[in-house]
Amino acid sequence: MKFTSTGVSFAEIDRREKELKEAQENGRQDIKNIVKLKSFNGDIINEDFYLIDVNYFCKAGNEYIIAESTVLRFNLKDGIKDQYHEIINPGEKCYNKHLC
Repeated sequence: MKFTSTGVSFAEIDRREKELKEAQENGRQDIKNIVKLKSFNGDIINEDFYLIDVNYFCKAGNEYIIAESTVLRFNLKDGIKDQYHEIINPGEKCYNKHLC
């Protein structure tokens, strides 16, 4: 069995990538099914959808230092109904050059 320089096996990396791709495809299929069902019965016009976006300053070890977060609630009839946006102060941790 072969390993990366960090000690993780290539088989484990391949397994994780395959699992991530399957999860993404399952998510896409779920969205398609919801849109088809709601379109068929006309409910899609009033269906609320949520969009979440997160940006980060940097990765510190296994943690991400979050910089900004946004959540939107919208539907096709009314457009954006609610929104929440926050720019996050990372505190001293992010300013330590060793971590970022």
